[in-house]
Amino acid sequence: MPASAPSHYMIRYREVGTSAWTVMTAGPVNDEAFYGTSRSRYFMQAGTTYEWSMRARVLNSDLSINCQSPWSANAQYTTLPSCPNLQNQSVSAEANWVTFFADVPNPSFGVWQSKGKIREVGSNSYRYVNGNSDGSISGLKGNFTESTNYEWHTKAWCTGNVSQNGASDPEYHSGWGDFSSFSTEDPCDKMPTNLNTTSNSANTAVIMSWDTPLSGAPDHYFLEMTNITSGQQFQWNNIPGTATSKAKYNQNVGDVISWKIRGACGANGTSWATPFSQTEFYVLGGTRLENDELSELEVSPNPSRGIFNISMDTYQNSFIEVKISNYLGKEIYTAEFNASDNVFSKSIDISQYANGMYLLTVKTKDKIINERIIVQ
Repeated sequence: MPASAPSHYMIRYREVGTSAWTVMTAGPVNDEAFYGTSRSRYFMQAGTTYEWSMRARVLNSDLSINCQSPWSANAQYTTLPSCPNLQNQSVSAEANWVTFFADVPNPSFGVWQSKGKIREVGSNSYRYVNGNSDGSISGLKGNFTESTNYEWHTKAWCTGNVSQNGASDPEYHSGWGDFSSFSTEDPCDKMPTNLNTTSNSANTAVIMSWDTPLSGAPDHYFLEMTNITSGQQFQWNNIPGTATSKAKYNQNVGDVISWKIRGACGANGTSWATPFSQTEFYVLGGTRLENDELSELEVSPNPSRGIFNISMDTYQNSFIEVKISNYLGKEIYTAEFNASDNVFSKSIDISQYANGMYLLTVKTKDKIINERIIVQ
C-alpha cells in the first residue's frame, strides 16, 4: 500500500515467454480513494507460469489521469494444474432406486469434495448426490421414475492453496464433466395369480398355493403369513420363483390364518418387486371360508380387447364387490352390486387401459375369488 491511497491500481499480466499483456483494474474507476490490497482473476490457464506488475493511478474528478506511478518490477506466479474430474462413472438401477458410483482421479490431487448432478433426459430439473470423504461417489438415491432415461455428470474439488486454517481454495475444482446416461428398470410384472389355501388331513398345516405369473417365473417370492389366533407372524423372503406353494406346519385346528405374496424380479432382498397381493384368509379345519354364495365364476371372453362379461350363480340379494387391479396392484375399476336373482351377470369395460394382465377380484361377505384376465 503506498503512503497515500490512489484512485485505483492498474495490473498487467502475461504468460512468461509471450509479449502481449492483459491489463485490468483493481478498484472502481473514479476519483475516490481506494484502499483495497487484492484483486482476483479467474479462468487463467492451469499449470502455467505468468509474470505480472502493477502501478497506482490517481484520477481527477472528470476521470482524467492526474498522475500514475511507473510499472513495478515483474513478479511471477504459477497456476495450479487442472483439477481432474471423477472417473469411471456407473450406476446400479433397481426399480425406482439408483446407486451412483464414480472414482477419484490420481490421489495426489487430494479430492476433498465431489458432487453428482442428475436429471431426466430432456429436462433441466436436477437432483444431486454428494461424494464420500475421500471424494469418490457411492450414493443411493430413490424416487426415480421407472422405465425412464436419465443422465448425470460429476464435479470434483481438489486440495490447493490451503489457508492457515487448513481450508482448501473452494475455487480449485474441475468443471462439470460429460453426461453419462442410464435408464431405470421397467416395473416388475411377476405378480402370482389364483391364490388358494388348503390344509393337510390333520388340519395342522396351512398350504398356500398360487399360479406362476403370466409373464413367467420371478427370481423369487416374498410371502407373509399371520396366525391371527395365536398372533404369530412368519415371513419367507426367498421362495424360489419355480415354486407354486408353501406349507406351514405345527398349526392348530380352528386357527384363523391370513397370508399374502408378491413376486420379485431382482435378487434376494430386492426392491424390484410387485406389490403384495390381496390378503387371503383361511380357517384350519373349521369354517374354511368356503364359497357359500358363489359357484363357479365365469369370465368371457378372456383374453379380450378390454370388455369382459362375468357371471356366476349366487343367492338373491347377495352383496357382490368387483375390483380390477393392474399388475402393480393399482385399482383401475371398482363397483358394488346386489344380485337381483340367483344369477349375477355384468359387463365390464376396461378397454381404455393398456394391453396386459390384470387381476379380477370378486368378493362376497364370505369369499374372495381372484381371476387373471388379459387385455390384448
